[in-house]
Amino acid sequence: SMLLRSIFKKRKVLQWKSYRSISSDIVPEAPMVDIDMDVELLTRFVAESKNLVVITGAGISTESGLPDYRSPNGSYSKGHKPVTYRQFMTQSHVRHRYWARSVNGFNWFVDAFPNQGHHALAQLEGAGIVKHIITQNVDRLHHKAGSEHVLELHGSLAEVICTGCNKVTSRLDYQKELEELNPEWISSAASITGKTRSDGDVDLDPHLDFLSFKYNPCGACGGIIKPNLVFFGENLPKITTEYSKEIVQQADSVLVVGSSLMVFSAYRLVHFAVEGSARVALLNIGSTRADKFAQIKVEARCGQVLSQIYSKLVHSG
Repeated sequence: SMLLRSIFKKRKVLQWKSYRSISSDIVPEAPMVDIDMDVELLTRFVAESKNLVVITGAGISTESGLPDYRSPNGSYSKGHKPVTYRQFMTQSHVRHRYWARSVNGFNWFVDAFPNQGHHALAQLEGAGIVKHIITQNVDRLHHKAGSEHVLELHGSLAEVICTGCNKVTSRLDYQKELEELNPEWISSAASITGKTRSDGDVDLDPHLDFLSFKYNPCGACGGIIKPNLVFFGENLPKITTEYSKEIVQQADSVLVVGSSLMVFSAYRLVHFAVEGSARVALLNIGSTRADKFAQIKVEARCGQVLSQIYSKLVHSG
């Protein structure tokens, strides 16, 4: 632990910025239990790991004000049905509606700050304790917190990609184009509060004339532009599939944070890790598909627990 402290002293400490005040209904209710023993066990699990991989899901970002999917107040629980890859690529009206919703939610989405959970993971990575983070999230909050070894399993809303020539460009630039083309569609921040969803879009009146919303094709080849993330029904890029599998197969421990692992692309990674005899711990409010594999499970707010683990490993003598 003396070595650990010296590593942390040498590393530039990231300031844990205050993040957007959030309504309590975004973060799911944690069971009212004494978690001190659970946190102690989880801290030991982390400390004893030689090659720790962390898999994160939407639950780590609820404390930054971004809704999750499957908790009682999550997007899916409220009836949201995500656009599928096939719908987006084959139906023009679906693309018009998608971009109209997305242009209104994007600025709100990218203004989110990383919370203490993201920062704790970044500091643990800086200390050499966390080797890799594989995230299902598309919010880039791990990067904002300072994490470097992050694999975005499902892509990121920060980029758009041409489905014709595969050119990747900044979503900020495309957002500016969309706003200039559609000034009458830009809602005030007050009007979208409570209507934003996990994917960074907004629930708009279904009777609006979405076909009047304008969006540009690729400037290079004229192809269809889509956000650079994996839609439902779309295959993960082969390089992502292979690299994520390689990472977990080399792990001796896997910590799942804020994910029910209902999405197969994430669940299979835990399965690969278990096949390689890795230990598994879960930090998630509610059941997960990997409960049967876990040596430890803690049901509490991710930020609360991860910041405690960070403090214990840094300050313990």
